[in-house]
Amino acid sequence: MRISRSQYIVPPNGISAERELARPQNESSFCCKANRLILETLSYIASRLEALFVAAFGRGLSSDPSLIRRRWPLLAHALSLVIVVGLAACTAAPAPEPPAPEPPTVDTGDALRRIFDAPNAPAALGILPPSWGDLAAFYGEREYAPLWLDGTPLSPRGQTLIETLSGAAADGLNPGDYNLEAVQARRPAGGAAADAAGDAAGPAEIDVLLSEALVRYAADLGGVPGPVGTAILRQASAAGDFTRFLDGLVPEDGAYRRLRRALATYRGIAADNGWQPIGSGPNLEIGVEDDRVPALRRRLAATGDLAIAPAGFSTFDTELGAAVRRFQARHGIDVDGVVGPQTRAELNRPVEERIASLADALRRLRVEGRLRASRAGMVNVPAAELDVVENGRTVLHSRVIVGRPDWPTPLISGKIRAIDINPFWVVPRNIARREILPRVRRDPAYLREHNIRVFSGWSAAATELDPRDIDWAKSRMTGMPFKLRQDPGPRNPLGRIKFVFDNPYDVYLHDTPHPALFSRSARTLSHGCIRVEKARDLALYLLRNDPGRSAEDLDRAIASGKSRRLDLGEPMPVYLIHRTAWVDEAGIVQFRRDPYALETVASTTADRAPSCAGGGSGVAAIPASRRG
Repeated sequence: MRISRSQYIVPPNGISAERELARPQNESSFCCKANRLILETLSYIASRLEALFVAAFGRGLSSDPSLIRRRWPLLAHALSLVIVVGLAACTAAPAPEPPAPEPPTVDTGDALRRIFDAPNAPAALGILPPSWGDLAAFYGEREYAPLWLDGTPLSPRGQTLIETLSGAAADGLNPGDYNLEAVQARRPAGGAAADAAGDAAGPAEIDVLLSEALVRYAADLGGVPGPVGTAILRQASAAGDFTRFLDGLVPEDGAYRRLRRALATYRGIAADNGWQPIGSGPNLEIGVEDDRVPALRRRLAATGDLAIAPAGFSTFDTELGAAVRRFQARHGIDVDGVVGPQTRAELNRPVEERIASLADALRRLRVEGRLRASRAGMVNVPAAELDVVENGRTVLHSRVIVGRPDWPTPLISGKIRAIDINPFWVVPRNIARREILPRVRRDPAYLREHNIRVFSGWSAAATELDPRDIDWAKSRMTGMPFKLRQDPGPRNPLGRIKFVFDNPYDVYLHDTPHPALFSRSARTLSHGCIRVEKARDLALYLLRNDPGRSAEDLDRAIASGKSRRLDLGEPMPVYLIHRTAWVDEAGIVQFRRDPYALETVASTTADRAPSCAGGGSGVAAIPASRRG
């Protein structure tokens, strides 16, 4: 009997192997089910082998055991096939686990609505009432749809916002001010992948916290002292490129961007352990051999003042002298190339102090940038310098002299509306009492020699008095009933030009009869007003668009010796600012000491209030139509 191929490849019961393996899996493991199928198949093969032998030899294996020995190769092959199939089935991968049940659906919108309905929610989230009201209105407008979530996990925008807020230190801001700890505390330990777990209360609170953080971050970058409302959230929601939107919040001013890069540079220096102080000892200068020279080289190389710092080279050479001069120039020190006490003190200021100065400068620049006009005069008090800026570009630069530590120049702003040519100086009461009156008591001729007139009082109706008729020894030291006014001339401390701008301190910019003082590196010498080295250039700049006011006209008016006031057709804003760190247009990082050791000098005592002023009494105001 011939057996067809189909007869020995069909398992028992007519069930194919594929169908058998595809049956519902009720056993404990795939291997157990495969073993059962193998045993059934083995039984089937054995029966077929018996039938084969009966057909071929007329008797079965059981009736003639000698056939097993004679037909052993055939049996061995069959058994090998069974073993291989069995091993393959038993080592097969286990069947996949059944899918986990779907998590319960959570409604973040309802959770947001409940948050804004809860009376204690602002306190629980640490959000002040004004901001909370704005946020409630914003979410109400969008029917409590989340802004930073995708379901319950954070959306890509939410992740981008967290990354941006985490890097706020790049702008001198504190990332801890932007709810990052509170957000992290409400996220599951598994991070973004686990955000979908649990109820919607945590993710909803995260959405509110991130919205409030963006509002505050935008306000800080914009130099705004309070909340900026929710307009920024609407803009963020509508932004097509959210990363670009966030980058656009950073001020684009060139001076700001340069400061930002400098801050990153000095933070990098700090990460490399900063620099070591230079030890005390004799002055270091060209030609000196000193064990401190290698440390000096490393210190200057750290901030780029010296290109390289060769190890063990202890001679102060010309290259090192040039590096010292560069350092002195950008720190407002007398440039002589000698490391004396003042230079060494600046070299030894820790990098953390420099970082703090750069961060403070960024903060001040953000505020100033919000207030500043496109054309303005900027007086940096710590630097004792004036820059007239047009659209971010300096068009006039001048050294200035500012107030002494005991007569600080205030941080104020105003507009220069007029120029006084050959001005009178009305001596402020404090200066008259503290400085002029003691000199008059010692020398009765002092007033006459300095062309100072005495008036009976401070009103417009006051009459002039003869100083010889006054008993100065009996005059009260606690008050000054007389008004002193100095005539124009070479000894007048205002020089030949005075720039009048409105401010509560009656402080102004002016010329000086002592130009040699501008060569000093420390120029804190005045009673609060600002003496301008290039006073004539500044006057010409302010008059440049006024007809009939050329350089020749200005020089003739000065030479006449007569006082006259020129009202400006285009008043110019002036800002007296405090910046101990900046980066100039050449990319050089500049530092200056705070002359007053104060973060602000706006709150001065009455006795030390700026007192350089004295109104334009005696100066004839000339209408613009009558000037030539």
